[in-house]
Amino acid sequence: MPLTASGMTARCKKIHRGVLEWSAGKRSTFRSFRRFPLGSRKCVSRTVLLRLWYVATLVVTMTAGCSTSRGPSCATSSALVEKTISARARELEGTEYCKFRRYEDLYDLDGDGIKDLVVLFHVEGTGGGGNNVISFMAVFPSRIHWGPLVVETGARAVRFPIAIDIKERMIVLETQEYVATDPLCCPSGKGELVYELQNGVLRRVN
Repeated sequence: MPLTASGMTARCKKIHRGVLEWSAGKRSTFRSFRRFPLGSRKCVSRTVLLRLWYVATLVVTMTAGCSTSRGPSCATSSALVEKTISARARELEGTEYCKFRRYEDLYDLDGDGIKDLVVLFHVEGTGGGGNNVISFMAVFPSRIHWGPLVVETGARAVRFPIAIDIKERMIVLETQEYVATDPLCCPSGKGELVYELQNGVLRRVN
């Protein structure tokens, strides 16, 4: 039977009305009718179902749109890219912040006529904490169905890659290099790393 007041006893109607008023925010009415003696199991069941229905409706209403409540994010919409990066961060027991990434997707690196994706990212606090940082490059070539190729490109006290360039299908990373007198916070040297994609393998050429 639908959850309406039709066909109910006067006692059930009062309880039913109390539930509806409670669902509209009139909690004082609900508190008063809770003390009213219940007459039958059917009446109780209908009241309980109404209360459950109200709670479920309230939860759905309050959580509607929660998936977008965070607002814009620097993370990509690609599950493959995010999975690749998060897997490396998890393996190293560190944290990756997408705001420090660099992307390049304007060039065909493997010669199949389709543009490929290059991502620089950094994993911080490796080993579960501390200030250590390790840098990586992930390449997603279309020729091998976007299967990610990930190489380590730097670390704290060694170098940090800061930009990507493509020259004749070579991946050129601009780097900040540590020299002997540099504090760990501030590498002052400049350099570059050059990689080539051959037969589905990344090879450093300098």
